[in-house]
Amino acid sequence: KEIDARISKASQALGRLKHKILKQHNIRLQTKLKVYKAVVLSSLLYGCESWTLYRRQLNQLEKFHQRALRSILGIRWQDRITNLEVFDKSNSTSIETLLIKAQLR
Repeated sequence: KEIDARISKASQALGRLKHKILKQHNIRLQTKLKVYKAVVLSSLLYGCESWTLYRRQLNQLEKFHQRALRSILGIRWQDRITNLEVFDKSNSTSIETLLIKAQLR
């Protein structure tokens, strides 16, 4: 229930940013990614230090993260680009890595 609420909040934040920042052509990609990490990822991972996740929940979070990054980078599913390439292009890491870092902190 908590994971679904977090994904919903992050999705709302992403939707609000999409028209104002992410779809603007005059803003650099690095700036868009920094805004995504600051606004969307922080709302997605709020309170994650105390979560105990199952694999299905982790996959839900990963799927949202990948979908958002692909949207920002302008990658469609027809382009056949792997998740690792998306992480390289966006200078980002997986949700699992971010969760482990937050929980260890």
